[in-house]
Amino acid sequence: MRIFIACGGTAGHFLPALSFAEALRRKAPDADTWVVLTRRKVEQEADLGGLKVLRLSLVPVSKDLSIKNLAAILKFIFGCLQSLYLVLRFNPDTVIGFGGYASFPVVFFSSLLGKKTFIHEQNVSAGISNKFLALLVSRVAVSFPQSAGSFYCKKNKIVFTGNPIRKDLSRVDRKEALAYFNLPENKFTLLVMGGSQGSRKINTELIRALNALDLEDTLQIVHLSGALDYAQLKEEYGKMKYRVHLSAFLKEMKFAYSAADLAISRSGASSINEIIYYHLPAILVPYPYAAKHQRENAKVLQDEDACIIIENEDFNSERVKNELAGLLRDDERLANLRSRLSNIFRPNAGENLADLVLSLN
Repeated sequence: MRIFIACGGTAGHFLPALSFAEALRRKAPDADTWVVLTRRKVEQEADLGGLKVLRLSLVPVSKDLSIKNLAAILKFIFGCLQSLYLVLRFNPDTVIGFGGYASFPVVFFSSLLGKKTFIHEQNVSAGISNKFLALLVSRVAVSFPQSAGSFYCKKNKIVFTGNPIRKDLSRVDRKEALAYFNLPENKFTLLVMGGSQGSRKINTELIRALNALDLEDTLQIVHLSGALDYAQLKEEYGKMKYRVHLSAFLKEMKFAYSAADLAISRSGASSINEIIYYHLPAILVPYPYAAKHQRENAKVLQDEDACIIIENEDFNSERVKNELAGLLRDDERLANLRSRLSNIFRPNAGENLADLVLSLN
């Protein structure tokens, strides 16, 4: 049995795909599994665990009529033809797409050619590609029950599997996690992350808030800044007395999640599912330019009273200062957020998805 896993474009698409691939290899070790990715740097640097890889020359396109976008459109068309070629050449029995521009042509052509096809939607609100593909594929797997309303296909196609979590995201003892960052055990630990590229908005307003707070004796920070703001933040933290572990990117996220008492984060699909998995209280700041996907993701937690949402335009140093100061004094509220999160996690998502795919083969 030959299986194509089409993903790429962003970490939110390909990381769940890699987690699914790991589960699939455990359940069907003899399957000939291939991962179809783009040539973006973040995907070329990812640890693929020995999986066989095919790469597409696909790039995203926008609606403007610039010369740059015209070149992107031509490259996208070439990538679509390349996708058709790969499907015809390798003749997979089953194809599963994880959303985004990179998976669309592979799943589309596979469906037209009569292959067994699946899609997995990581966000609460489905994107345009997956909404269309849902009409063609054999099954639609979703990360949240609320996602079913996004699709126009028959509801019996839709299966709630959850969003696969990376195998390296195990829970670590808090003492061990803090030791990894050389941080003491007697302080409240704040985890700050703005997605794979970082968030200038979060970085800037947090620094202003910390400068206005007098919490050096009680608060310490693990801050994942992204590459663009790293140097500036290193300089800013150098002027303060907070204990800080600053990095542009952190591979060993299990230590960050296990050490933290609270997170300030964007609300991409992977971040949301990982926050739920670790039962980590969070202030979520949805990225406003992602077709409102992040707002819908955060709302799932908000509806369960399992997070605090601050809209991007409202995320300022004064609001951050007040929220941090309040939460550091309110153990009961933090405990309540943790308990609410424990009620909405869907375990074994990778295995659930692998079982679904194998059940139709």
